[in-house]
Amino acid sequence: LFKPRREVEENLEGGAREIDCARAWLSRSSELPLSIKIDTSASIWIAKAFALLLPHCMRWRDFSGTMSSRVPEHTWDTVRGRLPLLQTVRFTVLGHCDLSKALMTAPRLRCVKLLIIPTPSQLPSLVRLGNIPWFQITHLAIDTHDYSAANRILAHAPRIECLRLTSDASRGWTRASSAYTHIVHRVMSSLHITGDDVMVGHYLNYVTLPALCHLTMRIASSGACSLVTRSQCNLHSLHILDPPGVQPLLLLLELCPALRELSVVYTNHSVFGALKLCRGSSNHLLPNLRALDLKLPWTSPSIGDFIAMAESRCAPEALPLPPGCVRLEHVNLHFAKPHALPDDTVYRLRRLGAGGMRVTFLVGFDKDPAHEQLQPL
Repeated sequence: LFKPRREVEENLEGGAREIDCARAWLSRSSELPLSIKIDTSASIWIAKAFALLLPHCMRWRDFSGTMSSRVPEHTWDTVRGRLPLLQTVRFTVLGHCDLSKALMTAPRLRCVKLLIIPTPSQLPSLVRLGNIPWFQITHLAIDTHDYSAANRILAHAPRIECLRLTSDASRGWTRASSAYTHIVHRVMSSLHITGDDVMVGHYLNYVTLPALCHLTMRIASSGACSLVTRSQCNLHSLHILDPPGVQPLLLLLELCPALRELSVVYTNHSVFGALKLCRGSSNHLLPNLRALDLKLPWTSPSIGDFIAMAESRCAPEALPLPPGCVRLEHVNLHFAKPHALPDDTVYRLRRLGAGGMRVTFLVGFDKDPAHEQLQPL
């Protein structure tokens, strides 16, 4: 017996068998919300796939597909005004495309994800993507060879709270600086930007984000320092995905006195020294730091420097912290491989735990914490 799940995900990859299977699923799914993923690369099946799915568009909650000339424009006319549940769309954009204002009356649509791929003969047109109701979108993800596309969208999307930008320059050409328009976006609070370092640094010169609180990037760079300085924002969390240079990282941290969470790959023991709180000083780096996520590629002799820094922020034996500083509450230590730590190191770490600091050991450097293995202390 078939028991319908809370959601039904249809993955149509072309072919008669897939169409028949999808038809069976749809007939048994009652009125449950649907997550649709359709591959339009097999053009012979596009018409049949859409003919099957369109009668159920009132139930679409998520839609993933390719936008290209292979999809007839009248297809989108059919769903116009009939997408009451749609929350998220993911489009692969190939060349010129037209949504025919199909999404303009999707009242719950908040998240748009775009993979923009240029064709040899023409570049993608984002003008017709203006048919997306950008004024109501709060979460935007763009994977593109051309970061200037983001600013052209942001000019029409005043409510974007989270922007995720990734790039693969090998997919096509990159725009010259003359193609960029400077954007001041007063709502965006989270920026995740990775890809070619030159492209990232260049793009950061063309945005001002006064409300920015959360920043994730591959390396600390002068572009990030310029962004924070120009925006006069108060970063609460900073995630650096690859080993940064010491000086660029320290310069960036000096601009973030309100920072509460820091995630970084080990770079040099001097960073630990800079983060150590000195009770005789009135100038402290990251006085509000509460959580630290540190990736260690090997068991380094500087683990002692790290523990000394953590001890200075834990206030052991009831010693008060320097004025204006808060306790470091949680530390994640990631090791590339399992390691046996010296007894003295384990003792000091246990003492930090007894003093109220949560110390967690993790094995593995997967970018997704869900794939890392928790190791007890």
